[in-house]
Amino acid sequence: MKKLILLFMILISSFAFGAKKLYVGTNAEFKPYEYLEGDKLVGFDIELMEAVAKEMGYDVHWVNMGFDGLLPALQMKKVDAVIAGMSQTPERKKA
Repeated sequence: MKKLILLFMILISSFAFGAKKLYVGTNAEFKPYEYLEGDKLVGFDIELMEAVAKEMGYDVHWVNMGFDGLLPALQMKKVDAVIAGMSQTPERKKA
């Protein structure tokens, strides 16, 4: 639940700055949530993010990257949001 709340807070703050395109990082190696079919990203998390962005009038630009790079990319503002299956750890909690 915390993951979804954080995701939506990030989305809302990103949209507040007037961006037309939302850059979202993911790691497409966690079927059925996010994975590749050919060169197309598919899965529950992909569909969820696409639906939220569409409802708010934004296009999603996907950035498929290594799992370990997701949070650093978010912290360095290389992406506006991330969506991927992730568990809380003491290290992640600090970040």
